[in-house]
Amino acid sequence: MLRTVATTALASLLLLTACGGGSDEPSGTAPKPTAGAGAAASSSPTPERVRTVAELTAALPRSSQVPTGDRKIGSCPGDDSCQADTASVTIELTRPVGAQEQERLAAEEFSRDFVQVTATAGTDEAAPQTTLATIRDRAARYVGAFDLPATKTSDTTYTPAEKGEGTLDDVTLEGWKGFVSARDVTFADPEGEGATHPYQSTQVHLVKGTTLISCYVTVMTGPRGAGAATEMARQLATDYIQRLG
Repeated sequence: MLRTVATTALASLLLLTACGGGSDEPSGTAPKPTAGAGAAASSSPTPERVRTVAELTAALPRSSQVPTGDRKIGSCPGDDSCQADTASVTIELTRPVGAQEQERLAAEEFSRDFVQVTATAGTDEAAPQTTLATIRDRAARYVGAFDLPATKTSDTTYTPAEKGEGTLDDVTLEGWKGFVSARDVTFADPEGEGATHPYQSTQVHLVKGTTLISCYVTVMTGPRGAGAATEMARQLATDYIQRLG
C-alpha cells in the first residue's frame, strides 16, 4: 500500500506541475519584400508555427520508444485531470537487472521508475515564458542540500518528503532554451518510512516560440548508475523535439 500511494503521489505531482506546448517549425516562407523595403523586410524573423494539441499528442513517445519502457500509466488527452490544451504521457519503466533482482527491488522500492513528457498548445509567446519562470522558481528549492517535509493532500495521498542534493543549469537543446533541474534524493512518507533506496529525479523544461515542453524522469539510482535520470530526460526532450519536426 505504501508503494502504491507513493507512486500515485509522485505521478500526481508531475501532472500538476508539468507544462509545455505549442510551436516549433517556421510557418512556411517569409513574405517577399515589397519595392523599397530592401534588407529590412528580408531580415524579419520567420514566425513560429502554433501547434495543435493533436500535433503535440502525435509526437509523444510510445512505451517502446523509451529505454526500458514498460507500460503507459497516464496520458492527456484521456485522463480526467487533463487540461484541454495539454498533451502528456507517463510511462512506467522496468529496471535493467535480472528477474530475481527486479523482484527484490520491487519489494523494497518507494516508487516505481517512470518518465513523463508533457506539452501545452500555446497561442502566444509570453505565456510559456511566464510558466517557465514559475517552474524555475519552484525548482530553486532543490539547489544544493535540501530537506523537505512530506505533505498530506488527502486521507490516502501525500507529497513525499525529499532529502538530498540538487543542481539547476541553463540548457539549449535543438534550438530550444530552458533549464535542467537534477537531484539525488531519498523519499519518505509522512511517518518517515520508505527511504530504503536513493533515487534520481530530473526535469528538463524548454521553450521555443509559443511552446513549452517538460520531461520528467524519476528512477532508482542503484540499477542505473549516477546521472542516468539526467541523460534520459535530455534524450526524451531531444527525441520529442525531433518528432515534432
